[in-house]
Amino acid sequence: MKHISAITALSFAASSQFYHPSNAFVPAAYTRNLNQLSHQDNNVGRDKILTSRRHERRIPPSTSSALSASDDESNSSTSAPPRQLTMYNSLTRTKTPFVPLASPHVTMYTCGPTVYDSAHVGNFRAFLTYDILKRVLLYLGYDVDHICNLTDVDDKIIKRCDRENVSLLELTRKFESKFFDDLEALNIIKARGYPRATDHI
Repeated sequence: MKHISAITALSFAASSQFYHPSNAFVPAAYTRNLNQLSHQDNNVGRDKILTSRRHERRIPPSTSSALSASDDESNSSTSAPPRQLTMYNSLTRTKTPFVPLASPHVTMYTCGPTVYDSAHVGNFRAFLTYDILKRVLLYLGYDVDHICNLTDVDDKIIKRCDRENVSLLELTRKFESKFFDDLEALNIIKARGYPRATDHI
C-alpha cells in the first residue's frame, strides 16, 4: 500500500495500534491481553508480555537520534522511503499529496498553552490532534522534528500575578509543570523543545 489518505491513516493508527511509553508500537492484540491482566491486577504478567514481545515491536523513526552517526547513515541508505500521505487542503478544498521540503524529514511547529491556569479538556483536544498527526507521520516512515511554544506572558498572566501577588516566573513555571504532567497522563509524545515566549522577546 503505497498511497494512504489522512483519514485512513488516522483511523488505522487509532484503531489498530497504540503507542507505548517506550516509544514502540505494540499490536492491538497485545493491548487486549494487557487489559485482561490489568483487571486481574497482574502487573507482573503485563511486564512479561511487554518484554516477550519486544522483538516484535516496530521502533518508529523518532528513536533514530539514539543511533550512532554511522548506523544512522547505513540505515537511511537501505531503508524504504516513507509511504505517501494525502491530506485535505482547506484552502483549495481538495485532497493534496503531502510533500515535505526534505523528505523523509518533517518539521512540525504547534501552538502550545498560555500558562496562566491548568489546561482543560478543550485545550487538550488540540494537543491530542497534533499527537495523532505526528504518530501517523512516524508510522508512515517520516522523521518528525516537533517544536511546541509556551506563551508565558500576556494580559491574563499579568492580571493573575497581580491578583495572587506572585511573580510571573513563579506562576508560569507552576502551570508549565502541570501541563507537562497532563501530557504524561495522556501519553502524548513530547515535542523536541518547548521555547518560551519570554526567551525570545
